[in-house]
Amino acid sequence: MKLDKAVEFLKNVDKDIVIFANDDGDGVCSAALLLAYLRERKIKPDLYFGGYDRKTLESFTRRKNKFVIFVDFAIDQYLEIIKAFKKSKVMVIDHHVITNNLNKIGVVHINPRFEKPNAYISASHITSDICKKAGLKGCSWLGKLGDVCDRADKGNNLENEAAFIISAIEAIDKNRFEELAKTLSEIEGLEYFVYNPKYQRLKERLSTEIRLQLESIEPMLSKDIIFFEIKSRLSISSILSSMLLDKYPNKTFLIYKKTNDFYHISGRSKMINLVNAFKIACKGVGRGGGHSVAAGAEVRDINIFMQRFLEYAENKNG
Repeated sequence: MKLDKAVEFLKNVDKDIVIFANDDGDGVCSAALLLAYLRERKIKPDLYFGGYDRKTLESFTRRKNKFVIFVDFAIDQYLEIIKAFKKSKVMVIDHHVITNNLNKIGVVHINPRFEKPNAYISASHITSDICKKAGLKGCSWLGKLGDVCDRADKGNNLENEAAFIISAIEAIDKNRFEELAKTLSEIEGLEYFVYNPKYQRLKERLSTEIRLQLESIEPMLSKDIIFFEIKSRLSISSILSSMLLDKYPNKTFLIYKKTNDFYHISGRSKMINLVNAFKIACKGVGRGGGHSVAAGAEVRDINIFMQRFLEYAENKNG
């Protein structure tokens, strides 16, 4: 993967910089790596986390920093957002399926899928390689943790526990992600994070909630494609769908939760290409994307989405 332009971008960054990171484990580890690199240069960036909902994306455009970095964000799906930063120097470090090549409009767009369309490498892994080439010492464990969070690597027991704790923070209070990224960028290794009592309490709370949801899903496991609506105050769709696929790899899980006027869907499947399925199922009712095995969507009408998804699956298997 060619990283020279990304390294040059980082080396030219000054103090007027903002980082937008995806609000998940891979995103927070990627952001922590950038923070660690910039700290060595005595640069303190603005840092924001968010998902793909319209309100969050539009809020990003209010930032007018000279340098802008999107990390673990498939922002190439949203050209109108990128174009709002026409007066800024922009870099995108991503690993999702490519919709638009932003290099063509002057953005430094790094994605391993340009060379290998089916590559699955975490954004943290890529960010770690870029930061190392730019001069960052240490912190390689953060790239590995991002791999584990994004299931690009199985990880050891300590890494898996750290990834679960990050999922707990994601589920219980995403507003802590900025604090978490700063903490991860400053500590020397995972032990300082995993054995912190406040993070252990969050882990136990998530474990309890997951057990309750698994009990509700169990009667539905006779089906090959399982739609399940989360009834929880916690944002656990993503981690629950991933855990279910790990346990039942021959099934397809679409876990969703309604927030305001939209249904947020987390899909996991090794049997159906979710990128293709979501593209069809979301048409006219929302947006979706991600990876062939793990994808997310935001739609206004869950019934239309489900009907189209089932039709796609039937046509592919028929």
